[in-house]
Amino acid sequence: ITVIRYSPDVSMFASGDANREAVVWDRSSREVKINNMLYHTARLNCLAWSPDSGMVATGSLDTSVIIYEIDKPASARMTIKGAHLGGVYGVIFSDESTVISSGEDGCVRSWILTQ
Repeated sequence: ITVIRYSPDVSMFASGDANREAVVWDRSSREVKINNMLYHTARLNCLAWSPDSGMVATGSLDTSVIIYEIDKPASARMTIKGAHLGGVYGVIFSDESTVISSGEDGCVRSWILTQ
């Protein structure tokens, strides 16, 4: 496991690993809430929760940021390919519809999520 974070409402936590997988767990039951989050092609470096605990963003060595909605299947993800040359090393939500990422390229970028 390369990263683990509690949701803002502390009802869940998410983990990411070197084998490209992220998993969302229910804190009280300790059961998997979402799995099969295997859409990166390299190690996960970072993850972040949206302020309402409704989404998880992951960043990877594969240069992509992927956003998953908790109440939807992992296949319904939003992917930002090529977010940072050399890999994504930081992600955070600034609000419910904006993700900020940083990477190996020394840049910080803001992404507005639309559906």
